[in-house]
Amino acid sequence: MSTSNDFQNNQEMIEKNKKDLEKNKLASDSITSNVDNEIQNDDTIAEDTIKEDIVEEETVEDMILDPEQERIMKITARLEDKEYKMSTLKLALYLGELLIKNGAETYRVEDSVIRICKSRGYNHINCFTTPTVLIISDDKFDGLCFMKTINSRGINLHKIALLNNFSRDFVNKIDPDINEEIKELRQIDKEKGYPTWLYLAGTGIGSASFAAILGGNQILTYILTFLTSILATYIYDKTIKYSSIVMFSTILSSVIITSIGVFFHKIGYIDTPSALIVGSIMPLIPGVAFIKSMRDLISGNLMAGTARLFEVFMIFTAIAFGVAVILGIGGI
Repeated sequence: MSTSNDFQNNQEMIEKNKKDLEKNKLASDSITSNVDNEIQNDDTIAEDTIKEDIVEEETVEDMILDPEQERIMKITARLEDKEYKMSTLKLALYLGELLIKNGAETYRVEDSVIRICKSRGYNHINCFTTPTVLIISDDKFDGLCFMKTINSRGINLHKIALLNNFSRDFVNKIDPDINEEIKELRQIDKEKGYPTWLYLAGTGIGSASFAAILGGNQILTYILTFLTSILATYIYDKTIKYSSIVMFSTILSSVIITSIGVFFHKIGYIDTPSALIVGSIMPLIPGVAFIKSMRDLISGNLMAGTARLFEVFMIFTAIAFGVAVILGIGGI
């Protein structure tokens, strides 16, 4: 009887232990599941944080544009601004005017004007240039057109170099202030050249050197050529400021030069007036204008090249006329 009771108690103990084991297993599984869920949540949070950081980095990278992208955005925003467009065309017109006044070639003027306009997104700009007229127009619907007549021209290679540098700098700017750029062009226009005394002294030395090369072996011929060329150049510059007629100034200067040469030859100071006359006339020779006319013709600007070439021919004619008249009167 006692054995039967012991067996029954053992069975009850075994059943109780099984139930305890099952409870422990369930508790363990629950803990493991919670741990896994926490780990998974932590991983999800970490992934979300990484994604947010990546998105923020991409946003920052998008906000930091390179200069070229920023320039394109500024140009696109300005395309519909008609007032800005008119200001840009006026700037290009002023630049072209200064280039022509200082002796730039026609193809250089047109190239600079078109580059200025295209740098602001105006790709339909046309430019027509001659030594006396500059026209800029737009073939789009607004039909903007600007024209400038040029009455006086000269040779100033220093200003041409400054204007070329200005156009290159303007093209690379992101959003330039047109009014400030026009002020910069005015400063270039007002920039003074060499002092008058240095300019005249250089002219005299060059002319006297030509006279020596051409056979004026007397010291007196060298000195007279130096002084004559200075006087003729000074008179030429003064008369062209008030008359603006190149032919008149050229004839007057050649008459003065030839008269001085014939006079000193007649009184016996120099053996022959040819060296003095030719040397002193050298500053009047339009050599630069002739080269520019050839460059315009070669580059395809037939009208401008022909106009410059005709101008050169007329200057040569004026020089020959002034010299011939005085030589005929002097009987030489």
